[in-house]
Amino acid sequence: MNADVGDLEHASLEQRVDMWCREQGFITFSLAYHDVLPEDTQRALAHCGSITSHVVRTRSDRHAVNPTTNCIFKWDAKTCTWPEDAEFAIEYVPLVCACMEAHVLSTPYVFCCERKNGDGSYGVTAGLVTMQNIQRILIPTRRWNANAREVWTTWIKSTLAHFDINPPILETPKASTGSGDPFVALDVSQYLPWETVLQNATHPTE
Repeated sequence: MNADVGDLEHASLEQRVDMWCREQGFITFSLAYHDVLPEDTQRALAHCGSITSHVVRTRSDRHAVNPTTNCIFKWDAKTCTWPEDAEFAIEYVPLVCACMEAHVLSTPYVFCCERKNGDGSYGVTAGLVTMQNIQRILIPTRRWNANAREVWTTWIKSTLAHFDINPPILETPKASTGSGDPFVALDVSQYLPWETVLQNATHPTE
């Protein structure tokens, strides 16, 4: 299958983040479901289509561990073409799973984000503050019927309760990515470039 422009841009970002980590002495590896599971298992998860299957498939794509400093963190690369300059669109399931884990278990997780037009780089650190920066949550109607949207809304509200926040949940005919999954409009006006965020997180005394 030929990659489209979005795939190429995402792959480029992922390669650059991976290179940055390696240049800083980290060993990087992937536990993404599409890298570690047999193809028949991948197809079964995709065919299931339940929220649980989304959670299983949304596990962190990349990990980095430094054997010298014992520093370890999870990261993921995200790109989007969201029109609002101060916002960035990210799928809800990977974001809330990462923020839940970071908030409850203090597990470091950084979303390395770039706009596809090259105008904007953000290091979004998972946790309570990032959840509080959600401006709204959108469920694409093009992929999900009314019953499925109701299931998504109920589940999303149950997860938001853990962070004591209540952003609006809206329906939209458009999708942020090719997946068509529910996504958030995240206020990124206060986030630094991902390189700076990773540098500060992995070299806190410098």
